[in-house]
Amino acid sequence: MAIQTQGCKLNQADSDQLARHFTEAGFALVDLAGGADVIVVNTCTVTAAADAKARQALRAARRANPNALVVATGCYAQRAAKELELLEGVDLVTSMDQVSENGNLDDTPLTVITAGRSELPPFIDRDLGEQLTGSWLESQRELVRLSSAGVHVIAEESGHCIQCDQPVLVADVIRRMVEAVRR
Repeated sequence: MAIQTQGCKLNQADSDQLARHFTEAGFALVDLAGGADVIVVNTCTVTAAADAKARQALRAARRANPNALVVATGCYAQRAAKELELLEGVDLVTSMDQVSENGNLDDTPLTVITAGRSELPPFIDRDLGEQLTGSWLESQRELVRLSSAGVHVIAEESGHCIQCDQPVLVADVIRRMVEAVRR
């Protein structure tokens, strides 16, 4: 997997966090020219020139790795998801625009991983804790229903930090998602 970051320090921080999560899940980070299976371009949209650089980076990623899954994310992907979806060589655009505009993700592959263990602070009484947990589970189910291809995975042995408690589960879900998007 390779991650290319454009723009501000916030994008760099987001990419660093993404890299940590993927390496903890068992993915190896490689250089863009290193034959990555997945390439994430974290885009910027502060100017028209930034948009052009993002499109150029996405096309270059495809040329350098024709068999890779090319993912656009970041500010430009958020602002102009539909535009990037039409860009040749982009396999996936991660943006909430589709959800807010359409109210659904159609048949976009989606997996929601939910912690199986509740880890509420001790100062929350039991009844309130059960209500909060029930509301949380329902919100997770609602997310799954956004896509006709939605899958809900319960990480039975995990609390809040699923990628810390069950990194193999997270890696398996990511691999299945990559396979689904490639189909």
